[in-house]
Amino acid sequence: MTSDDHRIANLEALHAHQDEALRQLSDALYAQQRLIQSLELELSRMKQRMEAAEQSGGEAQTGHEVPPHY
Repeated sequence: MTSDDHRIANLEALHAHQDEALRQLSDALYAQQRLIQSLELELSRMKQRMEAAEQSGGEAQTGHEVPPHY
């Protein structure tokens, strides 16, 4: 194997490792984006529930009422 062949083989191996790292990063980014979208949806629903509770009388709907022993 000549010096050029060795260099090419090393470059090909490096390229393969970088392709795998890029794929893993892409997969992680995709998973994080899905999680963010899910959390945004959950937050939006919680905001709607809080607004509805505030409009319908407040604390009795949210579970923040004073216990009977006070």
